[in-house]
Amino acid sequence: MEYIGFEIKNFKGIEHIVLNLSSHPVGPVVTLVGLNESGKTTVLEAISYFDTNENHLEHLYEEEFRQGDVNELVPLKKKANFNGNVEVIATIALDEKDVGEIARFAEKTHGLKINEKEIGDRFTIARRLRFENSIYKNTQNLWTINLKARFPRGQKEWDLIKKDKTKWLDIINHVASRLPSILYFPTFLFEFPSRIYLNDGEEESITNAYYCSIVQDILDSLDDGLNIEEHIVERALDGGIFKRRSLGSVLNRMGNAVSRTVFERWNEIFDKKIPRKDIQINYEVEAPSSGAEEDNRVYLEFELKDGDSIYLITERSLGFRWFFCFLLFTQFRSYRKAQRNTLFLFDEPASNLHSKAQIQLLESFAKITEYGGRIIYSTHSPYMINPRWLENAFIVRNDGLKYEQPESDYEYSSRETNIKVERYRSFVGRNPDKETYFQPILDILDYVPNNLEYIPDAVMVEGKNDFYLLKYFGRALSGDYEDLKILPGSGSGALDSLISLYLGWGRNFLVLLDDDAAGRKELIRYQREWFLGDGRVFTLGAASTDWNNLAIDGLINEVDRVAICEEHYSGKAVQSLTKKDVCRALQEKLLRGEECKFSRDTLENFRLLLEYLDKAIKKK
Repeated sequence: MEYIGFEIKNFKGIEHIVLNLSSHPVGPVVTLVGLNESGKTTVLEAISYFDTNENHLEHLYEEEFRQGDVNELVPLKKKANFNGNVEVIATIALDEKDVGEIARFAEKTHGLKINEKEIGDRFTIARRLRFENSIYKNTQNLWTINLKARFPRGQKEWDLIKKDKTKWLDIINHVASRLPSILYFPTFLFEFPSRIYLNDGEEESITNAYYCSIVQDILDSLDDGLNIEEHIVERALDGGIFKRRSLGSVLNRMGNAVSRTVFERWNEIFDKKIPRKDIQINYEVEAPSSGAEEDNRVYLEFELKDGDSIYLITERSLGFRWFFCFLLFTQFRSYRKAQRNTLFLFDEPASNLHSKAQIQLLESFAKITEYGGRIIYSTHSPYMINPRWLENAFIVRNDGLKYEQPESDYEYSSRETNIKVERYRSFVGRNPDKETYFQPILDILDYVPNNLEYIPDAVMVEGKNDFYLLKYFGRALSGDYEDLKILPGSGSGALDSLISLYLGWGRNFLVLLDDDAAGRKELIRYQREWFLGDGRVFTLGAASTDWNNLAIDGLINEVDRVAICEEHYSGKAVQSLTKKDVCRALQEKLLRGEECKFSRDTLENFRLLLEYLDKAIKKK
């Protein structure tokens, strides 16, 4: 199962938005881009409220929310007197294995034959919270999954929910138990506590409670039926020598599990070996000032053994603490449910770290999702935006903010608050004055590089299709040209903005155009209007006379184009396959880290082109 979309209605500052995660190209990482106060956090909170594993929900069909802060979910514009529903609707995709498993459960548990075709390949669940006079009343969960059943010897099928709601509910609860986890990580969680209290009672802070759940996740990873209360707290309070030895064994195993899991993953993500480090977990019993023994509190401290020195995690650098928490969360929280396709939600990750750390985190996202799952993260940092993922990016804006003013002087009106989400591709299409493919992101972030900032040498290409082709083959050719920086425009005649930026910054660049009529025309214009000589702007034919009159997708030979047709566009004629079609197929491969098999001719063509570009940019 996999979440492929969310629809949110009347949730805080959101009136109605749709987040479609299944549009082509489908990628594992989704970016929410917007300035501060634009509503990015609200979008992530709404998605997290859907998760049945969190404390927000206790039952799947008709449960009561805890009264707590649920009343804070009412629309900001209607807080005075809201009478209506707050809804979070998730669309879940099923594959054949999922459908078959549901049918087997129904037959084994209830002796029912489920019509697998009627289940379909997707269904929705709506969490609907009803409010009267701005006060929460109750919750309904509405499922659209279609369960038609019959007895093994019977011929007649019926709607199971109408004939036997108890059996229907049992099957639904089973399906719900298999839903992928939604794991939300607010920014405040990334400050590792000096102490994690395990029996803090009703006054326990949100952060401490969260880290207690992480402690239980580590215990679960040991696969020995261990739990906090029985195997840590009770043993610590008992104080007997045998209980202390047993507790010491548990804490030692926990420390080894964290050391092995976190630092092995650290080496994989950052592609370098760090010196041997070990995590030690110690416990203490804190007596209250009143001396009442029943109120003794047990807490854990996480220490890092680095060579001969031992430090508390809280004594290490900000960057180390952040990444340690990040890996601790992502590697252990998945033990709460043993299925694939976990959805990770990160709110402004690494926003307080330097640019290099943000770039490293961005690179780690692809590795975290390589075995399944998906990440949705919010950012207002240009360093946290990967051009490869722009097709799966969404712009978040808030009608309550006056964006024409400097960010520090924003006027805000809760009366006008309306958070909107728009796919980046659509945003660019609605803003034709934005002349380059990447420039709108920079405009949205009000981004201007400073004089000391590193701006890489780059090759500008006509558009995103050329960009994805070159990036794909740059990686496919043993990664020899993967570091070549490619900047996509939005057409052969729309590179002026990028050219002006690079000239103004005094940075080195090249312009590569197709060797067609449009490309040759713009070649002359760029040379004339921007005085670009000395081979700074050229068409494909300059790299090889064999490529005269070709667009960049023409470097893919006929055999490979047929293969692409058969795999991605069954029934479509090769002759009608456009550059956009070819690039979209490769773009999905690039986003998912998959490879296509190409002939030697195609690979050699792109090797020659990338080699030409690499040498040309280094000469400038």
